[in-house]
Amino acid sequence: MRFYQPLTLGVERRRVSHSAEDEPAGAGPRSSASRSWDEGLSSPSIEYEEHPAAEVLNTLQRAPPSHRFWLIRGEPGAGKSTLLAQWFSTWVPANPAVRFGMTVPVLFRLSELDQDDLKLDPDGLADRLWRRGATLAQAWLGQDAAALYRLAWVRHFQPIWLLDGLDEVSPDLLNERLYEALAALPGLKFVSCRTAVYAALRQDADAYKESPRDYLILSLKPTEQRSFLEQALEGNSELAGVLHDRLQASPQLRLLSGNPLMLTLIVELAEPDRLELPTTRAAFYRGAITRLWERKKPPGHDIRYLSDLRDRVLTELAEAMGLEDLEWDSTELTALCRSIAGDDCSLLLDALERTNLLVIDRHRETVRFFHFTFQEYYLARALQSQGLRIALQRHWADARYDEALALLSAVLFEQGQVDNIVQGIQWLIDQRRAHRKRPTVLWQRGRSPLRTALHLLTRSGIPLSRLPEAENALLSAVERSRLCCKALAADPGTPLDLLSRLAADSEWHVSWEVAANPNTPPEVLTHLSTDPGPYVRPKVAANPNAPPELLAHLATDLEPCVRQSVAENPNAPSELLEHLASDLEPCVRQSVAENPNAPSELLEHLA
Repeated sequence: MRFYQPLTLGVERRRVSHSAEDEPAGAGPRSSASRSWDEGLSSPSIEYEEHPAAEVLNTLQRAPPSHRFWLIRGEPGAGKSTLLAQWFSTWVPANPAVRFGMTVPVLFRLSELDQDDLKLDPDGLADRLWRRGATLAQAWLGQDAAALYRLAWVRHFQPIWLLDGLDEVSPDLLNERLYEALAALPGLKFVSCRTAVYAALRQDADAYKESPRDYLILSLKPTEQRSFLEQALEGNSELAGVLHDRLQASPQLRLLSGNPLMLTLIVELAEPDRLELPTTRAAFYRGAITRLWERKKPPGHDIRYLSDLRDRVLTELAEAMGLEDLEWDSTELTALCRSIAGDDCSLLLDALERTNLLVIDRHRETVRFFHFTFQEYYLARALQSQGLRIALQRHWADARYDEALALLSAVLFEQGQVDNIVQGIQWLIDQRRAHRKRPTVLWQRGRSPLRTALHLLTRSGIPLSRLPEAENALLSAVERSRLCCKALAADPGTPLDLLSRLAADSEWHVSWEVAANPNTPPEVLTHLSTDPGPYVRPKVAANPNAPPELLAHLATDLEPCVRQSVAENPNAPSELLEHLASDLEPCVRQSVAENPNAPSELLEHLA
């Protein structure tokens, strides 16, 4: 799929806390006085100021050099690498004639750093990264980059470093020396990292980060998802519309559809005559791999009989690589393949390369998975022999394993191993009990056992109702703490089943958080729209999941703040904005004028 969906980046605007008990006066993040961190769950609501990616790029190009790095965070598959590559590929050809001191982007994968690089002074490291970046630019952009990226011109320009994948750096290098080296590079530095991984690194890394320049890639809104589907389906708007409606009608699929990678896999599996899509994350990967295997096979060969051998090779490769290595020796892969496939080894390797499951670099004699998430999927298959509990005991405190553990849960669920999953969840709940007496341990880890359990189920796509024993244990753990209820009501990673229960909570603080949660299902929002108090309905009206018919109902609310929230909602249809444009309250009309969906003729009328 050769297209680019414009992304929206968010900058944290403000945190909303409803009780002094949430943030005790004078209690630092490591203080046991912060009762809301009994479970590691202090999570006030966060509002984000939205910035189109093109606007952030323009800011980056005009900003002065800094001794701190800018950060872009996002979920796996959110588009971090794609965004940096898009900026790079469009920036370079647009450069005017080469001149001394001009700003020049340098794209570099941080996974290629090693210990020798960090021993260099800032100028020496800059020279080395320039040489690697220049080689990449010339190979990727060809003639457009030849005049600009000459190896001898390293000191002639002001570099802007697009450093991709802090989460993919070797664990041995993730220390203050690395952050210091990145921050000391001459010019501007823009670093990408998975959100969960940076949360674990934040304690050390934040000292070297430009605090106002912490961007989060926001999920695609429903209207953006439809645009993405139309492009991916090569303009088939009818199928895109049917598929979009199917996604929005399914609570589990709706959680996945805001992610560009998952949308791409959804398109791979979509068929006009059969739109029954899988619901678990692992099923999407398995289905996409099967489809790639069928569509891009070597000419003249039926390779379906090699499917089991393919999975054995990739599972053992992922197990050998773990999450520490992103590349492997291609000669070792050949030996592994020969030991499993025998005489079919050559055909199997050819098929793995043609289907893009593996990228083989013959010049460097290396091999890697074409996307890191597929490495995680096959690692999850390797971990299933241990069971979820053993995998959690070894890896739950490492944020880099979040995706692999979620995929492992989905794989086990598909195989009917419900008891295996329940045992793992129960072990995490027991860890939560053990740590309540020592909350500082959680601060040092930056992890919560209870929240990890909930996020694991949400990311896997497993409905909590399908695991009744785990559901009862989790509900019992949550209901023991009112502060825990508030935190989970605000958390986008909370399972939908639990959000539905929290929506009926007796405290308005909890239902307020559920109404503001971007993953709250439309049916729950519809229930909350009848709340008689003055606080919940405005949050329902502002929620991006609120369907048009609910927004139309709330647009007639007697409270001006509710109508204003409808006017601000990015999913408010143009005809509803036209109605609100005649509202007697100036704040409502102003919000209509600021809504990107307002048609030009309506803006002229308001002017």
